[in-house]
Amino acid sequence: MGLNLEGKLEEADQIFKTTMLQNFGLRTDLLFENEISVFEKWLQDNHLSSEKLDSLSEFLYYELGISPERNQKIAPRLNLIYDQLSNQHKI
Repeated sequence: MGLNLEGKLEEADQIFKTTMLQNFGLRTDLLFENEISVFEKWLQDNHLSSEKLDSLSEFLYYELGISPERNQKIAPRLNLIYDQLSNQHKI
């Protein structure tokens, strides 16, 4: 987040992509795919623990506000994560 605020967008984006892949096994092309069903399938197929889901939601939450286009992609995916935390993990 600090890199984004400093205007180091390319560096921030690279760290974001690396973190998503290494920590969650999530390629960012799946995250930003036009069809939300692609992310939803990934989410269902990967059976992330509640801790991993919570951590993923935090990373995505801090990506909000960078641009309206990015918000439109991330917000619905955050809702899917929150739904899974609530319905499957009772959190």
